Amino acid sequence: MLKKIFKSHHISNKRITLLLSLLLIIFYLYQDLKKWQIIKLINAQGPIIYVDSNTVLYYANCFSRIGNEVFAAGTSCANWSYSAEILRFLNLVGVTQSSTAFFGHFFTGSIVLTFVYFLYLSRNFRVAQIIMFMGFISPSVWLLMERANFDALIYLMIFLASVLFAKGIEIVPVILIFLSATFKFYTLPLLFIFLLLSKRIYVKLLAIFAIFLGAIIILNNFKLMNATIVQAGNNHFGMKIIGNYLGKIGIKLNIVSAYVLGAFLLLAFMLIVILLLSKIEPSLLRNELFPAQIKTFYTFMSSTFLLCFVVGLSVDYRLIFYLVSAPFSIILLKTRLRFFASGCFLIGAWLCYPSEIFQTVGDLALEMIAAFQIVLIVFILFIGKKFRLVGFFK
Repeated sequence: MLKKIFKSHHISNKRITLLLSLLLIIFYLYQDLKKWQIIKLINAQGPIIYVDSNTVLYYANCFSRIGNEVFAAGTSCANWSYSAEILRFLNLVGVTQSSTAFFGHFFTGSIVLTFVYFLYLSRNFRVAQIIMFMGFISPSVWLLMERANFDALIYLMIFLASVLFAKGIEIVPVILIFLSATFKFYTLPLLFIFLLLSKRIYVKLLAIFAIFLGAIIILNNFKLMNATIVQAGNNHFGMKIIGNYLGKIGIKLNIVSAYVLGAFLLLAFMLIVILLLSKIEPSLLRNELFPAQIKTFYTFMSSTFLLCFVVGLSVDYRLIFYLVSAPFSIILLKTRLRFFASGCFLIGAWLCYPSEIFQTVGDLALEMIAAFQIVLIVFILFIGKKFRLVGFFK
């Protein structure tokens, strides 16, 4: 239907891309100027605007005075539960709490520009492009921008690493992913992508060194922390969320049981996806999936989303990695499965936040798309045409 409408009005790919890009920029510029009044629609306002950046910068100031004592309990300048490296970085560049608004505007503007770029990449796939646009204006992005959470910085670092890697520049991306992992931990496994996809021996060796050094830094930070990082709650998504729902009906599970049950549920969804693909899209995994540039972005962004989904570091605003990767997987579908997957994507994007019964539907839809993305990522990294699992150093 949409295809016929576009053809009948002779709307070119460039014009559609420009129109969607302008709408996106205007939408977020207006929200930023109005101090994110739209957040009231989902009853999720922070206590102050850009509260997460304000908190991080506050602790950075504390860290400059008392060092690792910020991890201790008992004072207003303590109980820090993330990496010390991000505090060291902020002290190094000399920012203070007075820079909170700058970070808020910078994160919003930079993220919108990356969204425009993704719309440009999908310019030849109109339906997928519109679906992507609808995902880009969904509540998880509002939360990320309104709070100016430093996951925005991680996203921008992965985006830049993807751009450079796609252009054949590989040393800098390894460094960027390593730095992002020391800031927020969950991106460390992305360094394995360089072992699988890079053809340069020195890049593989650098990635191995970065993995070991990053693991040491992360473990040292874990030893300093008083609070657990893996959490559960209404503002989370992912494999373990089943434990939260069962808890609401009186079935209490510990974190291990929730993960085990979640793993079985995800496996069931993966089997459903494989069955659907084999019956309806049997040729999907027989060819190279994406053009080189899209494949690089998809691999990094989808892998980050899946890491958050599986491990449990899955606060709602990390859905940004889902929003910029899942629409590209939908492009691959040629049958009625495309409409089913599109519906699941939008439901997951718009309902996977604290919304009572609606959140349950959103989480189930998200689980289906996550299972689909796992199948594609396994194919890209481990199978494909060259069976890359054999001989990393050939």
